Amino acid sequence: MTTSISWKRKLNPQVNREKVQKFEEESKDEIEEDNRNIKEGKIDFIRCAVDKHCRLLEDRTSKARRLQNEAEILAEAERFWEAVRKLDEAIQLTPEDAKIFELKSQALMQVHEWFPAVQSAEEAISLAPNWWVCYQTLGRAQLGIGELQMAHRNFVKAIHLNPKEEELWKEDLEWTNRLIKEKEDILKKKQVEQRLEEKEKEKQNQPYLSNPNDVILRI
Repeated sequence: MTTSISWKRKLNPQVNREKVQKFEEESKDEIEEDNRNIKEGKIDFIRCAVDKHCRLLEDRTSKARRLQNEAEILAEAERFWEAVRKLDEAIQLTPEDAKIFELKSQALMQVHEWFPAVQSAEEAISLAPNWWVCYQTLGRAQLGIGELQMAHRNFVKAIHLNPKEEELWKEDLEWTNRLIKEKEDILKKKQVEQRLEEKEKEKQNQPYLSNPNDVILRI
């Protein structure tokens, strides 16, 4: 049974709508200004070369953090594919950062890319095996592909690492238990229906006796 669930979990609760709007307005203004300057021949190519050189000198970790922040803002604006691309760039710079893989998994879930989301969450766990958030995210991704038992195990692991997190108990584990119960009920119903069909076929295959005293002679 495949269960498609889109978790509307914010990537970073500190990122609000004002930041999203500001980010979008600044991006739009910069593009319009660049296009206008190109048309009017006002581009300072020397300044552009200096800026590019400065960006190249930017610390890899700092750049990855900047890309991550931009990805979070894009995700808040529901521009998930753009967020994924930003996170991929950040991963190239800091492939040992578990948080980036975890954020990427969340973004992929929002566009129902369940298998890549599972892979990204698993990578996050390999980098940070004691971080409960990774197990929560992996469990949610596994729900998307119908792996209920595996999701249940990962939610239990997350609770073991952080038993005070109510969201794990009330949303993740409780919801998964409900799905497992529903799946078991469906299987039981199918088994009962199958047995009834088999009994009906047996009755149809039995010879018809018009009189209970009739005897079937076998030669």
